[in-house]
Amino acid sequence: APDTMLGFIDLYEGEAGVGLRTQTLPALPELAFGVVAWAVTDLDDVTITVTHPPMAPAGTTRQSWVATFAAGQGAANFFRFDLPEERVPGLWRFVATQGDRIVYEASFEVVDPALMPAFTDPCPGPVPVS
Repeated sequence: APDTMLGFIDLYEGEAGVGLRTQTLPALPELAFGVVAWAVTDLDDVTITVTHPPMAPAGTTRQSWVATFAAGQGAANFFRFDLPEERVPGLWRFVATQGDRIVYEASFEVVDPALMPAFTDPCPGPVPVS
């Protein structure tokens, strides 16, 4: 994924799941958030674009990668706060497109963890396989 800040994305094994349905979340280390979508038909070459507030050091505000959706299976596309500079409060937007067609859009408000002190990560953990 050359159009990401790190130049790659992690892939995870297993069923895509949702630990908590919310669009407001704290900027906590290793917290993952995003969209699980089910397609009626197979979809290839779907571009996932994530826009967000500027990240240091380069002021990155947009990252994207290409995904595939298999008919009848959940496809998870998410962002995980692996590095301190990624944990930027503000509006984060996921848009999946295939050519000129929007497949889905979703927005999340990332806030300072002090504003959500009782929040606990509902699904800590999966270890990436690549």
